[in-house]
Amino acid sequence: MKTRREVIAKIDDLQDGEMTTVYLDDTDILLIKQDGRFYAMGGYCPHHGAPLEMGVLSKHHLTCPWHQACFDLRNGDLIDPPALDALPSYKTIIEDDNVLVELPDKVEESRIPQMTKEDPKNHRQFVIIGGGAAGHAAAQTLRQDGFTGKIRLISRDTQLPYDRTALSKEYLQGKLKPDRLPLRQQSFYDEYKIDLSLNTAVKSLAIQEKKCSLEDGTAVSFDKLLIATGSRPKMLPVPGIKLNNVFTLRHADDAQSIRDAAEKCNHVVMIGAGFIGMEVADSLRKMDKPVTVVAPEAVPFAPLLGDEIGQLFKTAHEDNGVRFMLNSSIQKIDGGDAVQKVVLQSGKQIEADMVIVGIGVEPVTDFIQDIELEKDKSIRVDSRLAVSEHVFAAGDAVTFPYAPNEQNIRVEHWRVAQQQGKVAAKNMLGNTESFDKIPFFWTDQAGLPLRYTGFAPDWDEIYYDGEVYSKNFIAYYLKNEQVVAAAACNRDEQITIIASLLANGKMPSAEKIKSKSLNLKQLIHEAD
Repeated sequence: MKTRREVIAKIDDLQDGEMTTVYLDDTDILLIKQDGRFYAMGGYCPHHGAPLEMGVLSKHHLTCPWHQACFDLRNGDLIDPPALDALPSYKTIIEDDNVLVELPDKVEESRIPQMTKEDPKNHRQFVIIGGGAAGHAAAQTLRQDGFTGKIRLISRDTQLPYDRTALSKEYLQGKLKPDRLPLRQQSFYDEYKIDLSLNTAVKSLAIQEKKCSLEDGTAVSFDKLLIATGSRPKMLPVPGIKLNNVFTLRHADDAQSIRDAAEKCNHVVMIGAGFIGMEVADSLRKMDKPVTVVAPEAVPFAPLLGDEIGQLFKTAHEDNGVRFMLNSSIQKIDGGDAVQKVVLQSGKQIEADMVIVGIGVEPVTDFIQDIELEKDKSIRVDSRLAVSEHVFAAGDAVTFPYAPNEQNIRVEHWRVAQQQGKVAAKNMLGNTESFDKIPFFWTDQAGLPLRYTGFAPDWDEIYYDGEVYSKNFIAYYLKNEQVVAAAACNRDEQITIIASLLANGKMPSAEKIKSKSLNLKQLIHEAD
């Protein structure tokens, strides 16, 4: 391969631990100086294009400032999702006081990690049930980690595995076209011999026999199995729920149906004030549709984020024209063939020609007979995400031990599902890797970009660095004088550092957090 050399800096342009983007004619290169060495790689995260010079360096890791994808700065390799691809990495050369980079003639923005292909002589078959975040991550990881047997990826969905986080935002708004939604194109599954079965559902599972039966009657045998079926929207048990123009949002087809119906509707009622519901409300307001949010709570997000941040979101949505009917529950949805109004338990009636229900999700585990499920119908796994010797589970449908305190929890985060799919795949290959990741999720709605890391079902106190009303703050959730979670708005670098400190058990005490001398950037370097 032909290469060329370009001078991109002087050796004194960067101090240790610094990085900068160098703009060349045909590419932008991130130049990093760490431990006295220079590293060069692609300048933008392959996930959503975040400028990586705004990211966080920790040891040999570079973490994206937007959604926490993590890369090895020594070679650009992908360490942690939500990115799927690695960064291009370029050789650096020092000549006199110049830093040069060696570039190929054709510069790529990202690269698919090195992967093996199927060997016809390897007759083992690994089956993955579920084509969402966890299932797709597992299939890719199996090939990355050298599995040459057969991979069967079974998905209920009618479309290639896609970015579900975009459905309530960019996709619903029409900013993300359908051809940009899939995580990978069909050519990826063809090249790496991942047998992807779409519009296919599993009817039953026989663990001892190592066999599952599909709804069409086909029997599929496996040597190892991953259950990654995720979740589905809970249905509202009220009259009228099956009227036309009543929707839930889980699949790409749902988002398209909502968008198509919204173009002809004038009164939209959103039932539920969770993240999906509020993101949908925001997207519909961007389409200039009147939206009324009905929910039983007094303040959106209060159980997770606290009243103050919840009120901030409520006010921001109200400023965008969203109307709220809180402390309210639904008696029925009324109409002829299609919805005409929503009737509250109070008797109040809300005009509506379209209703969207977003009251939470439940695990998809109906097909499982010989595993004892939790009360919420999720699957209990151990720290390796194992159900049995040959069966693993990952994603929204699992209850797993949370590494910091061994408490059994279930979370419904896209990135966690990807991380679990990756760890489960490694353990399907015979490793003994524990799942010890710290949850992280993001939401962007009503002009508020919120990032959250950790797990705090309850707390003793919330300590705020910055004023919530300013939309520029960090909220520390404190339990027993320790930080157990944090939320941040317009503090991307700081929340990225906090996520790293929590993951490494290096988060300082509540007393230190409240100290005016706290320097998060210094803490991350000390942790190294």
